[in-house]
Amino acid sequence: MHTLVPSEYTNRHNKVAGYIHWLILKHMGLQFTDKYCGHILERVINVNGTTVMWDVPVVTDQTLLAN
Repeated sequence: MHTLVPSEYTNRHNKVAGYIHWLILKHMGLQFTDKYCGHILERVINVNGTTVMWDVPVVTDQTLLAN
């Protein structure tokens, strides 16, 4: 079994999450680029009462080990 080093894992995770971010915006009709590879991730996008966030800490009632 191959184990990813932390930086490779984080890089892969961010690529997958970025693709999901692009799909959500595409589903909402906010497609900025035709292809995912040209997608620029914006931290916060507000449209018609819906907020899409990228890599933003979320405040919770409880302390979490991971954000």
